[in-house]
Amino acid sequence: MMNWNERLKALAERPLFNRYAPIGVVWAVAAIAAALLKFPNNNFTIFRHVFWHVWEGLPLYVPYPEVYHDVNLYGPVFSCVVAPFAVCPPLMGLVLWLLAMAGLLFVAVRKLPIERRGRIFIAWFCANELFTALSMAQFNVAIAALLILAFVLIEEGHEGWAALMIAVGTFVKLYGIVGLAFFFFVRRKGRFLGALAGWSVVLFLLPMLLSSPEYIVGQYGAWAEALTVKNDANLFALRQ
Repeated sequence: MMNWNERLKALAERPLFNRYAPIGVVWAVAAIAAALLKFPNNNFTIFRHVFWHVWEGLPLYVPYPEVYHDVNLYGPVFSCVVAPFAVCPPLMGLVLWLLAMAGLLFVAVRKLPIERRGRIFIAWFCANELFTALSMAQFNVAIAALLILAFVLIEEGHEGWAALMIAVGTFVKLYGIVGLAFFFFVRRKGRFLGALAGWSVVLFLLPMLLSSPEYIVGQYGAWAEALTVKNDANLFALRQ
């Protein structure tokens, strides 16, 4: 008679649990279910309006209580990231947005430099947390994927592409700057820093395709001010 360890091992070796395809289906279903169950989604409404406000030249970091709760804290370049989803009907855009984020994380997990069994375990293990994050349409799912990809690309010697992952995460939500912790693993540090500087310039200028340079530069200043206010508010709350 098999003990629990043997039963778990036998279960893990079944095709349903040791292949990527079933996991991909589960993650896709989770994304679609999260969209349908949580529509309309306040976070995604904010995301959509980052694009439309940039397109119309409206302030990005002021409240719009008649449209959504809370305020936007994403960088101007986020307007370009969310653009393909913002121009879709709201529900379709939300479904595609969540599928895109889940897909990006799925690709990142598959590229982890560990044995296949470990990658599959991670994918199954985080499925529930993924659904929770997708239910709130959090961009943190994509941030996690970008950080994983940055590390993987550094390990593979693709410093330029790794720099892009870090730059995108930083220019969108600032959290991506955590990826600079991988700098110590970079073999060609000069190439990495050059690529990071180059991608930063590209991402800084990219939203100018949607609006005027004066407007975009002004919104970068407003973004810095909004993040400072948010940080001060968080520090004040911690002291209470």
